[in-house]
Amino acid sequence: MSETHKSRRPWVAAALSVLFPGLGHAYLREWLRMATWLVLMFATVSFLVPPDILPQELTFDAVMEASRSLPTDLSLLILALRTLNVIDAYIVARRTQHQEAVDAGRQCPNCGHELQDPDLSFCPWCAAELEAATVEENDPRFEL
Repeated sequence: MSETHKSRRPWVAAALSVLFPGLGHAYLREWLRMATWLVLMFATVSFLVPPDILPQELTFDAVMEASRSLPTDLSLLILALRTLNVIDAYIVARRTQHQEAVDAGRQCPNCGHELQDPDLSFCPWCAAELEAATVEENDPRFEL
C-alpha cells in the first residue's frame, strides 16, 4: 500500500450508509457489498410494499405520504435493514483499518495493540511472535 493512500474512516462509512443504503460501502470501495445491500433494499420494498401505497409521481409530498401509509411491521423491517446496513459498513471499515495497520507493522495481528518498536520480533503486549518483515533487495541497511 502506498503512503498516500488514506485509511477509510468507519464513522464516515456509517454516516454515508445512514444517508442512503450502500453509499458507505461505495465509500469503502466494497462494490459487491454495495450492490447486495441495494438489491436487498429495493427487493424488500418492491415485493412487500402494497401497490396501492406506491406514489403515482415522484414528488417529495407523494413519497412522504406513501411512507406514512406503510404498515408498521414493514416500516420496522426497512428500519432493521437500514440499521444492519449502517452496522455492516462500520464493521467493514474497522476491519479494513485494522488490517492496514497490521500490514504496515503498526499493530499486533494477535491482540491489536500498537507496536512501537519495529525491531522486536514479538509483541510486547501479548508475547506473540511477529512475522519477519520482508526485506527490500535494494535497501542498503540490509546488505551483508
